Amino acid sequence: MHSEIDPFERHGEEPEIVSGADRGGEIGQIESIIARFFESSFNSLDIICKTPAPAARSQASLAYKFEIKLLNALSTAFGIGVVVRTAYHAKGLEFDLVIVPFCSSKNNHTETDRQLLYVACTPAMHRLTPSYSGTLTQLAH
Repeated sequence: MHSEIDPFERHGEEPEIVSGADRGGEIGQIESIIARFFESSFNSLDIICKTPAPAARSQASLAYKFEIKLLNALSTAFGIGVVVRTAYHAKGLEFDLVIVPFCSSKNNHTETDRQLLYVACTPAMHRLTPSYSGTLTQLAH
């Protein structure tokens, strides 16, 4: 059986890496990105964290200002708006905009970290924004 495959190119912006002087500054940068998202025509912005603990902390840090859903093992899938999830819950999916927070060398230095960072970055269809405070991980280069 012969099937034709129509290749396509995805055209999005180059990733923009943002940083803060500390964790609070990094969260401030993320808040600015979320505010711009709500003014855009995009439907989905996902904040993809390495593990459940930073995902929950991120949602808690941002929920006072924005409606942000936390996807975890007990949640149903969310597709529109701002969602915080782990790399595990993002695997194989696509989102308009993706923020990958906490990409510091302190948080990302092993082979497993490299693989999770890859999984977290690949769902971005239009814009990818890794963020960090401290020193950017070498895995992001």
